[in-house]
Amino acid sequence: LEGEEDPKEIETIRSKVHAATRRMADLIGNLLDVNALESGHRKLACRPVDLQELAAETALEFHPAATAKGLRIEVADNSVPCVGLGDPATLREVAGNLVSNALKLMPAGPPARSVRIRTGLMEDQVFLEVQDEGPGFTEGDKAKAFGRFVRLSAQPTSGENSTGLGLAIVKQ
Repeated sequence: LEGEEDPKEIETIRSKVHAATRRMADLIGNLLDVNALESGHRKLACRPVDLQELAAETALEFHPAATAKGLRIEVADNSVPCVGLGDPATLREVAGNLVSNALKLMPAGPPARSVRIRTGLMEDQVFLEVQDEGPGFTEGDKAKAFGRFVRLSAQPTSGENSTGLGLAIVKQ
C-alpha cells in the first residue's frame, strides 16, 4: 500500500489481502482438523445435541451466503425431538461443511433454488441431512468424494474457494 494514494485502489488491495488471508486460514484450519481426526488427537465430547437447533443455527450462519447467490436455505419443520449424543463443535463443523459445499456448487438464482436441512429420527438414531438442487455427483465423483484435496467434476459456481477437505472432515 506504500505510495498508493487512491482510496479505491487501497480498498481493492486491502480486500484482496483479506480474502487471501481468509483462504489460507481456512486451509490451515482444515488441514489441522483432518490431521487431528485421522491421528486420533482430536478429543470429542459426548453430550446431548439438539439437531433441530443445530440445523437452525447452521441455516442462520449461511443465510447471507445463500442470499448473495439468490438461493434459499431452509430448515424442515420437525415436531419429533432430535436429540442425540455427540460432540457439538464437531457436528456444527460437519453441518457447516455440508451446507457450504451445497451453496458453493449450486448455480446462482434465479430461479430460486434451495438448500434444505432436515433432521429426523430413524429407528433408534437421529440424523441431519442436507439436500440441494445442485448438479450432483457423477459416478466417478462418488468413488472419491470423501478424499483429501479432491476436486470433483462439479466446481464452485460463483468464484467461491474450495480446499478439497470439507467432505474428508465430514467423513472422519
